Amino acid sequence: MRFLVILFLSGCCFIGQEEIDGYLRAGAASISITPPVGIPMGGYLHKDRRALGIHDDLYARCLILEPKSGKRLAIISIDLVGFLPYDLIQIRKEAEEENIFICSTHNHSGPDSLGIFGVGRDENYMSEVRQKIVELLKATAKNLEPVRLYFGKADSGEISINWKSTELDRDINFLTAVGKMGTIATLVNFACHPEALGKNNRLITADFPGYVVKEIEKRFGGVALYVNGALGGMVSIHPETFLAKEKGFERAEEVGDLIALRVKNKFSCQRLITFNDFAIKKAVVAIPLQNEFFQKAIATKLIPTFSETYANGIINTEVSVIRFADLVILMVPGEITPGLAKKIKQMLRRGGRAEIMIFGLANDEIGYILPTEDFDLPKYKQERAKSLGPETGRRIYTAFQALVEP
Repeated sequence: MRFLVILFLSGCCFIGQEEIDGYLRAGAASISITPPVGIPMGGYLHKDRRALGIHDDLYARCLILEPKSGKRLAIISIDLVGFLPYDLIQIRKEAEEENIFICSTHNHSGPDSLGIFGVGRDENYMSEVRQKIVELLKATAKNLEPVRLYFGKADSGEISINWKSTELDRDINFLTAVGKMGTIATLVNFACHPEALGKNNRLITADFPGYVVKEIEKRFGGVALYVNGALGGMVSIHPETFLAKEKGFERAEEVGDLIALRVKNKFSCQRLITFNDFAIKKAVVAIPLQNEFFQKAIATKLIPTFSETYANGIINTEVSVIRFADLVILMVPGEITPGLAKKIKQMLRRGGRAEIMIFGLANDEIGYILPTEDFDLPKYKQERAKSLGPETGRRIYTAFQALVEP
C-alpha cells in the first residue's frame, strides 16, 4: 500500500514523486501585457481617460491541465476589463486549440479592451496581446509535469457587498496543482468588481486581483491566477470592512491581502480531485441585441466583430460546462447576477451533488446578465444600460440547462 504524504512547510505543499502517478499533467506560466502610457483606459464611461503612468504590470496567466487522454484544457486569467470573441477566435486558430478559456479579471484600471469606454480600442496593443497569449500557451504546454489537483473553499466574510440585492456569493474557491517539488499553480475564484482605485485613477494597475496573486505566489510558490465570479448587479468591495476608507492603492492592497489570507487559512483543508478525464460541453447562445449603445458601437466598429459573433441583430456568444468528476466549472460570458447564478447552480445540482464554480467574463464580455423577469426593475437602471437586452438572462439559463441535462 502506498501512502500519500503532504507536508506544509512555509505555506508550500510537497508530495512524494512516487505518489504522482501521471494521470494528470499540468503547467503554468505568465506573461506581461502591460500597455504603453497614454493608452485609453476601460471600466468607466469617460470620453477620453488615458493612462498617465504604470503603477504595476498587467499579466496574462495560464494554467494547462492534461489528463491521460491527452485532451488539454487551458485556462487563462487576464488583467483586462473584458475580452472579445473577436480576439479569442484568432487566438484559437493560431494556437490550433479549441479548449482555451480566457477569463478577464474585469480590471477597471487597465486598457479599454472592448472599445466602448471612450475613444475606442488600441488595435496595435490588442494585436500584441493576442500574440503574447499564443506565445504563453505554447510556452506553458512545453513544461507540463505530473501533478495532483486539489479543491478548496473559504468564506470571504464581509469582503464584498451587493448594492442591488441581498443575493451574494461569498465563496472563495481555489484549485491547486501540486507537483513533486511543490505548487505549480493556484487558481483563486471570487466574485467582486475590481474597482478599488475608482474612476479618477489614471495609473495602470491590476487592482486588488494583482495583490491577490502576488501574495498567493509569495506564500505558496508557482503561478497564481485570479478568476472572477458572479459579480453582476452590483457586487463590489464592502467599504466598511477595510481600514482604507477611500478608494486607492491602499484599499486595493488591503482587499487583495485579505482574500489571500482567507485562502491561506483553508489551504490545508483542500481535498484531492480524482478523475480519468474531464468533459467539456459548449453551446453557442444567440441573443438579440437590443441595446442601442452597443448597436452603434458595433456599427462604427468600436466593437470589432466577425460574422460568426454578430449578424442580423444577433449576438452569438458561448457558454461552457467543464466537469472533473464531482467538480464543475461553468463558463459565463459576462457579469451574471448572484441570484441568477444560484438558480443555474441549483438546476445543475438536481443531477447529483457537485462543487460548482462560476467563472465570469469567460471568453466574452456581453455586459450584465440579469434575470429576464427582473430586467425592468428600477434598481437595475444602470445594469440595463450595459446589457444586451431582456432576453439575455433567459437564454443563458436555457443554454446551461441544455448542457447539463443527461
